[in-house]
Amino acid sequence: MINTTNQISKVKRNFIKNLQTLNEKKINGLLLELYHCKNSIKELRKKDVSFMTRSDLHHYQRKLDLQVKKRKILLQTLSSLGYNADKRGRPKKNDTDKYKNTHTRITCYFTKDNSKILKDLKEQGSIENISSFLNELLRSYFALSKDDFDYEKEN
Repeated sequence: MINTTNQISKVKRNFIKNLQTLNEKKINGLLLELYHCKNSIKELRKKDVSFMTRSDLHHYQRKLDLQVKKRKILLQTLSSLGYNADKRGRPKKNDTDKYKNTHTRITCYFTKDNSKILKDLKEQGSIENISSFLNELLRSYFALSKDDFDYEKEN
């Protein structure tokens, strides 16, 4: 009985492994087809249509429409197989890495001279941006004032 159970589980593992291999092969084939489809769309869009006759323009538009539909179907098929082929844009950040979660917006007023100096420094490229410059300046100021405070406590 135990031997039969082991054989059945071995058959299941082999079946799942073969199924995964077939799925990977199918995905690779679809990806190759998607690559060719995208290249075909690029080539069709590069063509100059200003010299085409009405009939040629109709055939050109038909080819382009078919390739676009084919791309859409391939993307849907890949998605149904569990593969996300449409990877446009920047990956999403974690909430802890987002700028708005690590910084607070405040409004402050500078004298005209200080404002002009900050803008000039930014235009000259001496500082990358005003916010990071002020953050660094405050960080060093608070570190120095903390050291002075600690020194005064000791004496």
